[in-house]
Amino acid sequence: MSDSAPDRHDLLFAAEMSARYHRRRAAFLETTNNSLNFLTLAGGAGAFVSLYGAGTGIAKALALVLALIGIIQIVFSPQANAMKHKQWLIQWSDLIREIALTPSPTPQQLDDWLRRRVAIETECVVELRALQADCFNRTSRAMGLEETHNYELRWWHRMFMQVIRFEHAFERLPAHADASRSA
Repeated sequence: MSDSAPDRHDLLFAAEMSARYHRRRAAFLETTNNSLNFLTLAGGAGAFVSLYGAGTGIAKALALVLALIGIIQIVFSPQANAMKHKQWLIQWSDLIREIALTPSPTPQQLDDWLRRRVAIETECVVELRALQADCFNRTSRAMGLEETHNYELRWWHRMFMQVIRFEHAFERLPAHADASRSA
């Protein structure tokens, strides 16, 4: 985006990138929550069955694993966080639709869109930087912005981008840089 007031294209890009981010985040958190629920059910059944057999050590180990899973679910709240990201996705999608349907916005519309963008961003201040950079790169490609300065992400950023912030571990590539480095 430019240093001056954002125009329609800047706001559309930011909304597309943020929608992509929250879609991916919600999907990851929902999958994580479903996996933890499955492990809880399977582990609980296994622990119950092993109580009546010779392997009570297995029951104790499964009970410990279930306790750890419960702690993870309580502390990190993947289901609640997935719902938050879905709500932000809805807000961004509404903004995208409105911007897309208005090819020649008035200054008042631009101001309203900027106000809404700031309001949404204020609600979700903690973002995973590597995931955000990957969404920036993908949005640039999807919108045909080859001149955009994309971010260079390494394999470990991609592997852990849903769980670690990577605050300053990557940098922007110059315009027209080798696309294979960020793919």
